[in-house]
Amino acid sequence: MITFLLFFTFIISSFLFLILFSSPENKNGPLIKIFSFGIGPISISWLLKIILTFFPSKNDLFYIGIILACFLPALTYLAYKKQDLPFKFTFNYLEIKEKINFEHGLALIFMLIIWAACFFLPVEENDALEYALMAKIIYRDKTLALYPFLNADFKTGFQSSSSHPLGYIGLIVWDYIIQGNSKGVLLMRFVNPYYATLLLFLLKEISLKKSSHLFLLTIPFLWVICIQYQIDIMRIFFFTLSLFILPKDINNINFKQTIMIILSVCGALFSHAIGLMIIFFLPLVIIFNHRLNFKLLFTISKIIFPAILIGGDRYIYNFFNSGLPISDNNVIWSLPQINEALDLVYRRNIYDFPRKLFLGLFQGFTKIHLFGPVFILALISSFTMLRTKMVPQNYKISALVFYTFHGIALLSMIFGSTLMIKNPRYFLSMTPLAAYMSSYIQLPKYNYLFKHLLRLSVILFSLASMLRPINSLMRVKFQPLPTNEFNRLTQLDAPEIPILKFIRALETSKKFLVFEQNKFAYYTDKNYVRDLDSSLMDFYKLTSIDDSFNFLINRNIRYIYLTPYIPATFYNSIAMQLASDPRYFRLLRDLNGYRLFKLEKRFFKKIEEFFPTHSSLKKNLSIPYFFSSSEIKPDSQFSPPISIETNYFEEKIINFKFNLLNKSKEAQFEIFVVGEGMLSFSIKNLNGKASQNVLRAVLEGKPKMLTFQVASENIVEITCTVSPRSRILIKKCALITFS
Repeated sequence: MITFLLFFTFIISSFLFLILFSSPENKNGPLIKIFSFGIGPISISWLLKIILTFFPSKNDLFYIGIILACFLPALTYLAYKKQDLPFKFTFNYLEIKEKINFEHGLALIFMLIIWAACFFLPVEENDALEYALMAKIIYRDKTLALYPFLNADFKTGFQSSSSHPLGYIGLIVWDYIIQGNSKGVLLMRFVNPYYATLLLFLLKEISLKKSSHLFLLTIPFLWVICIQYQIDIMRIFFFTLSLFILPKDINNINFKQTIMIILSVCGALFSHAIGLMIIFFLPLVIIFNHRLNFKLLFTISKIIFPAILIGGDRYIYNFFNSGLPISDNNVIWSLPQINEALDLVYRRNIYDFPRKLFLGLFQGFTKIHLFGPVFILALISSFTMLRTKMVPQNYKISALVFYTFHGIALLSMIFGSTLMIKNPRYFLSMTPLAAYMSSYIQLPKYNYLFKHLLRLSVILFSLASMLRPINSLMRVKFQPLPTNEFNRLTQLDAPEIPILKFIRALETSKKFLVFEQNKFAYYTDKNYVRDLDSSLMDFYKLTSIDDSFNFLINRNIRYIYLTPYIPATFYNSIAMQLASDPRYFRLLRDLNGYRLFKLEKRFFKKIEEFFPTHSSLKKNLSIPYFFSSSEIKPDSQFSPPISIETNYFEEKIINFKFNLLNKSKEAQFEIFVVGEGMLSFSIKNLNGKASQNVLRAVLEGKPKMLTFQVASENIVEITCTVSPRSRILIKKCALITFS
């Protein structure tokens, strides 16, 4: 049954559209096939959204029956009417019409590795886990009434600020309906490699005899998010398809062509909120290629408006509820004392103009480890194409969208917004266009050296893109699908495994306050409250440790779960002081930087304050792809006050040593600082193993006390790292012991 429904999801649903839009005389046969196999699976998600809206709380067989009833009769009728046309239409495309060379063999091996990685690897990336958790709740209640989950789910505590369209999430819900439970993911594993394969075919088709699809293999980040089950591959496919499915003369398109364009735009809108940019770029491309007149505007409107009504209803809903078509904001982030906006720019390393420019706007060119060489090659290609009189139409479209996107990002940055530059995933939308442009580099005639260097770079970067999937595959064993996802996760030996095992074995009905929700929620069955839950608004306004302690007690919260990813909701709130004080919280476990605290009032007293016995200061020079380290002050007896200033490309590291002389097993580190910049702390224990990111904090010019618990030993070493472009004055630091 599961095998049939998987086959139905990807193949049979696609055949319906293939039969509808195919015809023997159509010259765009391959493009129609790519369109049909792309729109088939997501149409199931769209239908499921409609059915769940009007027929909630039914059993699984009801939804399976309705979906099958929508497809199979229509497919049977059309197949009978057109007889063997779809089969000829499909299998003709599978014929090998060109010689298989080394690069094509490399592409085949590459995609086999990607498919294998998606088949074997667990779901562990934050956003993918969030999609799976949303789908679990929708599947549990068989309704969309709770979405978006701005308010916490009353049964699990799950909360999310995301209000994206449900294209990808709907397919995961369909996955759970097929399985009859939500214990593991099955269909979700195949969505990304499926659409990645279609994207390669699409690039191959539109680039004629060029090998644009091979350049797509050189983008490591694209394939990393593919094996992490991210949402991006599907949205990138539909965005690219919407641009290149346009005919040369948009004014004379027939009804079928109009529907194909509308459905492609629907796919882009329904996949992810970033797809909304197709509403701007599609009219831009059409106007660029045609003379602007009333007829053209009417043609654009009869594509855009139906697409918004069909695939963009979520944006309409968001607009009437929040005043914005897209909203990921949270009421906790809006609190001035939390200052999430400042934390974000430091976390993404775009906190000053040079970084916004080079690591934000131009990240496609500077972050070669993520985007490979395609952005640089696309730029070179643009210069070489200036001397070419016959520029392909698809190249003009690619260049127009590619440079307009960067221009809009520049304008938004100038006006103080980091929306378009804060996430590298946003720039992935441009990677198919950059890959297409890269394949059109006009090399000097008879210059075989440049030709072979370009070919070699494509091969080497493609091999580099394989490293992450191959490395992950080598660490897992075969397990049948579907299976327990936690068993898969444990094979990867991820750093959070020990703490998750401990929490899973913990017998308690009390709640956890979690500062990283998705992995905790997906891989444990404990009750929890997320740090972004709106019910914690009053908690973040508290300044008294006793009041905050009572607040948590009254809400049945007895534990705090903290990961090495330290959010602003922790270090900019009373939560930091509370969790760091041994009199209120006991540090149960500190495993690889993942910490679990238990709320437990103990009548300890401060018995002694220790100051650093030795300190050292080191400078690291960190320029992209270059690193050097040097000692400024070796191990000595210098102590606060210490003034530190770092330039654009250097960070400074202070190492404090404390000798506790076996005084106590309970200790609290306190450091009083003032200035601007980011500090991060780690602890080196006697075994020499550093605990990652015990604390991280962004300073905004005001005096601040930073503190955390220390499982004390005879000698404690605490390392403080000061980020580039910082001015910090450390007034005092000490270890306080309790008994």
